Amino acid sequence: MDKGRLLHSLDASYLSMIKGKILELLNFLYVRLFTNAGSGTFISIHAELRGKNIRIGSKCKILKNSKLDTSRNPSSPDFRKATNTGMILIGNKVVVKDYSLLLSYDGFIKIGDNCTVNPFTIIYGHGGVTIGDNVMIAAHCIIVSSNHVFNSVEIPISKQGVLSEGIKIEDDVWIGSNVKILDGSNIGKGCVIAAGSVVNKDLEPYGIYGGVPAKLIKMRVGNNSVD
Repeated sequence: MDKGRLLHSLDASYLSMIKGKILELLNFLYVRLFTNAGSGTFISIHAELRGKNIRIGSKCKILKNSKLDTSRNPSSPDFRKATNTGMILIGNKVVVKDYSLLLSYDGFIKIGDNCTVNPFTIIYGHGGVTIGDNVMIAAHCIIVSSNHVFNSVEIPISKQGVLSEGIKIEDDVWIGSNVKILDGSNIGKGCVIAAGSVVNKDLEPYGIYGGVPAKLIKMRVGNNSVD
């Protein structure tokens, strides 16, 4: 490579770096000016927060490359005409780790106190997702509070709309890695869900569940046997 091309390449790399730093600074200023966050909360300069209806409690950690977004579902035909149609409410001492996505998509996501959302987990709030206190969500989980309608074989599934019932996860639940929680599910207090499970129904409090779909393995209290 000749000297001129080398200098041009270095200039382009330098400008790209400067542009990236400016975008990071703008995001940082937006978060600090427009996000309702409690005292002692840390929000990484590399986190992305979109929308005004985001409230974060005290002593939380929103780590790098995570995204909290209350804008409209991009699949909506009027996506560009309406923003801030959803809501994200986060309690105190909550940790949202790297590359996690909290997307309200016209609905809401409510997370209680002392919860952890581990890396690469996605929570879709179409029909509403309510998570209690002391809930641990491991890496690579998907929580989706909506389902596609597929009643007709004459109309493409993508054109038939969606149904949204919502999801509720009660206090003190441990959700293992790669768990999928589908719309309409309610997870009782104190449940443990094994890694890789698919939850598509209500789970009893203090049950240990696993499988596809998730089935009761045993209870954490009382008679542990399963009929």
